[in-house]
Amino acid sequence: MTAAADRSGRMLATGFNYRFYPSVLKARELFDSGIIGRLDHIRAYTGYSATAHHQAWLHDAVEMGGGALRDNGIHLIDLVLYFLGDVQELTGYTSEAVWRYPGCEDNGFGLLRGANGALASVHASWTEWAGYQFRLEIYGARGAIRLLCFPMFTQAVWSEETGGPVRRRRWIFPRDQVMEKFKSYRWAVVESFVKEFQALERAVRGESTPAATGQDGLRAVEVAAAIAGTSE
Repeated sequence: MTAAADRSGRMLATGFNYRFYPSVLKARELFDSGIIGRLDHIRAYTGYSATAHHQAWLHDAVEMGGGALRDNGIHLIDLVLYFLGDVQELTGYTSEAVWRYPGCEDNGFGLLRGANGALASVHASWTEWAGYQFRLEIYGARGAIRLLCFPMFTQAVWSEETGGPVRRRRWIFPRDQVMEKFKSYRWAVVESFVKEFQALERAVRGESTPAATGQDGLRAVEVAAAIAGTSE
Protein backbone atom coordinates (compact mmCIF):
# COMPACT_ATOMS: atom_id res chain seq x y z
CA MET A 1 0.00 0.00 0.00
CA THR A 2 2.80 2.43 0.86
CA ALA A 3 4.62 1.56 -2.37
CA ALA A 4 1.45 2.08 -4.40
CA ALA A 5 0.92 5.47 -2.74
CA ASP A 6 4.48 6.47 -3.58
CA ARG A 7 4.11 5.39 -7.20
CA SER A 8 0.83 7.23 -7.66
CA GLY A 9 1.76 10.32 -5.66
CA ARG A 10 -1.28 9.86 -3.44
CA MET A 11 -1.70 10.62 0.25
CA LEU A 12 -1.99 7.38 2.26
CA ALA A 13 -3.04 7.81 5.89
CA THR A 14 -3.28 5.51 8.91
CA GLY A 15 -6.12 5.76 11.43
CA PHE A 16 -4.15 6.75 14.50
CA ASN A 17 -6.83 8.93 16.06
CA TYR A 18 -5.06 9.13 19.44
CA ARG A 19 -2.88 11.83 17.89
CA PHE A 20 -5.97 14.04 17.97
CA TYR A 21 -6.91 13.65 21.63
CA PRO A 22 -6.58 17.02 23.44
CA SER A 23 -3.97 15.70 25.87
CA VAL A 24 -1.79 14.44 23.00
CA LEU A 25 -2.18 17.61 20.93
CA LYS A 26 -1.14 19.72 23.93
CA ALA A 27 1.81 17.41 24.69
CA ARG A 28 3.02 17.68 21.12
CA GLU A 29 2.68 21.46 21.20
CA LEU A 30 4.77 21.60 24.38
CA PHE A 31 7.34 19.16 23.02
CA ASP A 32 7.77 21.13 19.79
CA SER A 33 8.22 24.35 21.77
CA GLY A 34 11.42 22.93 23.27
CA ILE A 35 10.21 23.50 26.82
CA ILE A 36 11.82 20.28 28.16
CA GLY A 37 14.97 20.49 26.08
CA ARG A 38 16.61 17.58 24.29
CA LEU A 39 14.65 14.32 24.49
CA ASP A 40 16.22 11.78 26.85
CA HIS A 41 13.66 9.00 27.30
CA ILE A 42 9.96 8.03 27.14
CA ARG A 43 7.91 5.75 29.39
CA ALA A 44 4.68 4.48 27.85
CA TYR A 45 1.94 2.15 29.11
CA THR A 46 -1.54 1.09 28.07
CA GLY A 47 -3.66 -1.64 29.55
CA TYR A 48 -7.11 -3.05 30.10
CA SER A 49 -8.66 -6.43 30.76
CA ALA A 50 -9.39 -8.59 27.73
CA THR A 51 -12.82 -9.24 29.27
CA ALA A 52 -13.74 -5.64 28.36
CA HIS A 53 -14.08 -6.61 24.69
CA HIS A 54 -15.60 -9.95 23.68
CA GLN A 55 -15.38 -9.75 19.88
CA ALA A 56 -13.88 -13.01 18.63
CA TRP A 57 -11.80 -11.31 15.94
CA LEU A 58 -10.02 -9.18 18.55
CA HIS A 59 -8.42 -12.29 20.05
CA ASP A 60 -7.75 -13.99 16.71
CA ALA A 61 -4.09 -13.82 15.68
CA VAL A 62 -5.02 -14.48 12.04
CA GLU A 63 -7.17 -11.34 11.99
CA MET A 64 -5.09 -9.13 14.32
CA GLY A 65 -1.55 -10.37 13.79
CA GLY A 66 -1.13 -10.81 17.54
CA GLY A 67 -2.43 -9.66 20.92
CA ALA A 68 -2.11 -6.57 23.09
CA LEU A 69 0.72 -5.05 21.03
CA ARG A 70 -1.47 -5.06 17.92
CA ASP A 71 -4.61 -3.99 19.81
CA ASN A 72 -4.40 -1.10 22.30
CA GLY A 73 -0.62 -1.25 22.03
CA ILE A 74 -0.48 -0.14 18.39
CA HIS A 75 -1.73 3.36 19.33
CA LEU A 76 0.82 3.53 22.13
CA ILE A 77 3.62 2.50 19.79
CA ASP A 78 2.59 5.11 17.25
CA LEU A 79 2.72 7.87 19.84
CA VAL A 80 6.10 6.72 21.13
CA LEU A 81 7.47 6.84 17.58
CA TYR A 82 5.71 10.19 17.05
CA PHE A 83 7.93 11.70 19.75
CA LEU A 84 10.99 9.40 19.56
CA GLY A 85 11.50 9.36 15.79
CA ASP A 86 13.24 6.56 13.90
CA VAL A 87 14.21 3.44 15.85
CA GLN A 88 17.78 2.22 15.64
CA GLU A 89 17.70 -0.67 18.15
CA LEU A 90 14.87 -2.69 19.67
CA THR A 91 14.38 -5.60 22.01
CA GLY A 92 11.20 -7.05 23.44
CA TYR A 93 9.48 -9.76 25.46
CA THR A 94 5.92 -11.06 25.65
CA SER A 95 3.85 -13.27 27.94
CA GLU A 96 0.64 -15.16 27.20
CA ALA A 97 0.02 -17.22 30.32
CA VAL A 98 -3.30 -15.63 31.39
CA TRP A 99 -5.87 -15.68 28.56
CA ARG A 100 -4.06 -18.19 26.37
CA TYR A 101 -5.47 -16.93 23.08
CA PRO A 102 -3.30 -18.74 20.48
CA GLY A 103 -0.65 -16.44 19.06
CA CYS A 104 -1.89 -13.45 21.09
CA GLU A 105 0.31 -11.95 23.79
CA ASP A 106 -1.33 -10.81 27.05
CA ASN A 107 1.55 -8.43 27.68
CA GLY A 108 4.24 -7.01 25.44
CA PHE A 109 7.32 -5.16 26.70
CA GLY A 110 9.62 -3.26 24.38
CA LEU A 111 12.79 -1.25 24.86
CA LEU A 112 13.67 1.06 21.97
CA ARG A 113 16.62 3.28 21.15
CA GLY A 114 16.00 6.11 18.72
CA ALA A 115 18.40 7.19 16.02
CA ASN A 116 19.09 10.26 18.17
CA GLY A 117 20.14 8.09 21.14
CA ALA A 118 16.99 8.63 23.22
CA LEU A 119 15.36 5.58 24.85
CA ALA A 120 11.74 4.47 25.19
CA SER A 121 10.02 1.72 27.15
CA VAL A 122 6.67 0.38 25.92
CA HIS A 123 4.24 -1.90 27.74
CA ALA A 124 0.88 -2.99 26.29
CA SER A 125 -1.34 -5.18 28.46
CA TRP A 126 -4.56 -7.18 28.39
CA THR A 127 -4.27 -7.88 32.14
CA GLU A 128 -4.89 -4.45 33.67
CA TRP A 129 -7.48 -5.24 36.35
CA ALA A 130 -7.95 -1.61 37.49
CA GLY A 131 -9.63 -0.48 34.26
CA TYR A 132 -8.44 1.21 31.08
CA GLN A 133 -5.08 2.97 31.34
CA PHE A 134 -3.16 5.00 28.75
CA ARG A 135 -0.24 7.23 29.62
CA LEU A 136 2.90 8.63 28.07
CA GLU A 137 5.74 10.33 29.95
CA ILE A 138 8.29 12.26 27.90
CA TYR A 139 11.51 13.26 29.64
CA GLY A 140 13.98 15.84 28.40
CA ALA A 141 17.16 17.45 29.67
CA ARG A 142 15.20 20.24 31.40
CA GLY A 143 11.83 18.74 32.26
CA ALA A 144 9.05 16.29 31.47
CA ILE A 145 5.63 16.13 29.82
CA ARG A 146 3.02 13.65 31.02
CA LEU A 147 -0.23 12.85 29.21
CA LEU A 148 -3.20 10.62 30.00
CA CYS A 149 -6.27 9.58 28.06
CA PHE A 150 -9.59 9.00 29.81
CA PRO A 151 -9.59 11.30 31.60
CA MET A 152 -7.76 13.76 29.35
CA PHE A 153 -4.88 15.31 31.20
CA THR A 154 -1.52 16.90 30.33
CA GLN A 155 1.13 18.08 32.77
CA ALA A 156 4.47 19.80 32.22
CA VAL A 157 7.36 20.21 34.63
CA TRP A 158 10.34 22.20 33.37
CA SER A 159 13.17 24.56 34.20
CA GLU A 160 15.19 27.09 32.26
CA GLU A 161 18.35 25.04 32.77
CA THR A 162 19.12 21.47 33.78
CA GLY A 163 18.67 21.20 37.54
CA GLY A 164 17.32 24.75 37.84
CA PRO A 165 14.18 25.97 39.66
CA VAL A 166 11.17 23.92 38.53
CA ARG A 167 7.93 25.28 37.09
CA ARG A 168 4.73 23.24 36.80
CA ARG A 169 1.50 23.50 34.84
CA ARG A 170 -1.39 21.18 34.04
CA TRP A 171 -4.19 21.17 31.48
CA ILE A 172 -7.42 19.31 32.30
CA PHE A 173 -9.68 20.09 29.26
CA PRO A 174 -12.95 20.64 31.21
CA ARG A 175 -15.27 20.27 28.20
CA ASP A 176 -13.83 16.89 27.33
CA GLN A 177 -13.94 15.63 30.90
CA VAL A 178 -17.58 16.71 31.32
CA MET A 179 -18.63 15.08 28.03
CA GLU A 180 -16.68 11.92 28.91
CA LYS A 181 -18.63 11.74 32.17
CA PHE A 182 -22.07 12.23 30.62
CA LYS A 183 -21.58 10.52 27.24
CA SER A 184 -18.72 8.11 28.03
CA TYR A 185 -15.23 8.00 26.54
CA ARG A 186 -16.82 7.30 23.14
CA TRP A 187 -17.61 11.01 22.81
CA ALA A 188 -13.90 11.86 22.87
CA VAL A 189 -13.20 9.07 20.39
CA VAL A 190 -15.76 10.41 17.90
CA GLU A 191 -14.35 13.93 18.32
CA SER A 192 -10.87 12.63 17.52
CA PHE A 193 -12.18 10.93 14.36
CA VAL A 194 -13.68 14.23 13.17
CA LYS A 195 -10.39 16.07 13.78
CA GLU A 196 -8.48 13.28 12.07
CA PHE A 197 -10.53 13.43 8.87
CA GLN A 198 -10.32 17.21 8.83
CA ALA A 199 -6.54 16.90 9.12
CA LEU A 200 -6.48 14.33 6.31
CA GLU A 201 -8.30 16.78 4.06
CA ARG A 202 -5.67 19.44 4.82
CA ALA A 203 -2.84 16.93 4.35
CA VAL A 204 -4.16 16.04 0.88
CA ARG A 205 -3.84 19.75 0.05
CA GLY A 206 -0.19 19.59 1.10
CA GLU A 207 -0.51 21.17 4.56
CA SER A 208 1.44 19.91 7.56
CA THR A 209 -0.84 18.13 10.06
CA PRO A 210 -0.56 15.51 12.85
CA ALA A 211 -2.26 12.94 10.59
CA ALA A 212 -0.35 9.66 10.49
CA THR A 213 0.91 8.58 7.08
CA GLY A 214 0.97 5.12 5.60
CA GLN A 215 4.66 4.92 6.48
CA ASP A 216 3.80 5.77 10.10
CA GLY A 217 1.34 2.88 10.15
CA LEU A 218 3.80 0.46 8.59
CA ARG A 219 6.49 1.50 11.04
CA ALA A 220 4.20 0.96 14.07
CA VAL A 221 3.20 -2.51 12.87
CA GLU A 222 6.85 -3.41 12.23
CA VAL A 223 7.81 -2.34 15.76
CA ALA A 224 4.90 -4.28 17.31
CA ALA A 225 5.89 -7.40 15.37
CA ALA A 226 9.54 -7.01 16.31
CA ILE A 227 8.74 -6.65 20.02
CA ALA A 228 6.57 -9.78 19.81
CA GLY A 229 9.26 -11.68 17.90
CA THR A 230 6.95 -12.25 14.90
CA SER A 231 8.56 -9.86 12.43
CA GLU A 232 9.40 -12.61 9.95
